[in-house]
Amino acid sequence: MIRNRAQDMSASHRVLWLLVLTSALSVLITLVAVAFVRSPAQVAAETSPPPLTVLTAKVTEGSVAEPLRFSGEVSLGDLVAFTVRPSDASAAIVTKLPAAVGETVREGAAVIEISDRPVIYLKGKIPLLRDLHVGDHGPDVLRLQRALKSWGGAPEPDGVFGAGTAAALRALYQGAGYSAPIDSSALRSELMFGNGDTARVVALGGAVGEAAGAPAVKVATSPPEVTADIAETTSQKLAVGAKVTVSGAAIGGEHSGRIVAISGLMKSDAGTYQVHVRVSTSDPLRFEAVQSPVDIIVTPDDKPKSGLVVPLSAVYSDAVGRPFVRRIVGGAQARVFVTVGETGGGQALIRVANGGLDIGDDVVVGAQ
Repeated sequence: MIRNRAQDMSASHRVLWLLVLTSALSVLITLVAVAFVRSPAQVAAETSPPPLTVLTAKVTEGSVAEPLRFSGEVSLGDLVAFTVRPSDASAAIVTKLPAAVGETVREGAAVIEISDRPVIYLKGKIPLLRDLHVGDHGPDVLRLQRALKSWGGAPEPDGVFGAGTAAALRALYQGAGYSAPIDSSALRSELMFGNGDTARVVALGGAVGEAAGAPAVKVATSPPEVTADIAETTSQKLAVGAKVTVSGAAIGGEHSGRIVAISGLMKSDAGTYQVHVRVSTSDPLRFEAVQSPVDIIVTPDDKPKSGLVVPLSAVYSDAVGRPFVRRIVGGAQARVFVTVGETGGGQALIRVANGGLDIGDDVVVGAQ
């Protein structure tokens, strides 16, 4: 009986201790949960990034004109190609080369000899359109007479092929070392014309004894020029007559010049549209520099404008595209609408209509 009571008390004590341990464990679990479990608000607060730091820059005064630069190369100037048209095409054989490729010839000189007859160079913009004979008249005769006068052997041009013109032609051929054609005629197959007082031979249509190619001879009648193929968008910033500076090792440093032509919209291999630009230099370039690369800088005619300058990153646009800057005033940001002028080098020249911005003011350029 006594043993049973003792056993009952021992069992009661075990149950009591079990209850105490269970309660303690429950309290411990609750404490752990409180320590480690966070509400959504707490999680958002603890994981949100720190507030951004506003980056600013000072408004300065100056200019931002940046010269337009692009690359080009030295190219042959005005070219004249001459093709012989003899009455018997099979007789067009090169019989002599009075001038070699790279040599410069003057007015009245023979450039090439075809079938024992010369091709003589004269100054003129338009070639003969027909063979001319004594008694002919017209604008083509007048052009021939002017070319002969430029060479130094013709009377005053009057547009009539008379004895004076015939005598000048005979003198021209004699000076070149040949006899004049029968009746002192001017033949298309023996006279070639170019813009310059001199011409540089750049190609010959064959060696002595070979059939004359087409063309039989090609000459450059002006000094080398600079050419460039640039993007259409870049060409919109250029104008014929604009001053440029051309530089390169092959041309001996810097040369001043002007743009003389902007033309020839074409599609490049890359699929972009380009424009051909021609530049003439004030000092003649050497023919040896042809095909050499050069740098071209377009120089503005006027002194660069000056005014308030801010970084380009400080210029924003509103919903309708109006540009503005954010000026820092007492720790707050205030919009100041501006007009943007020239840009370059990451800077922008701006104007403010209402005077809401001054040198030394801070403007927002970003945040981090």
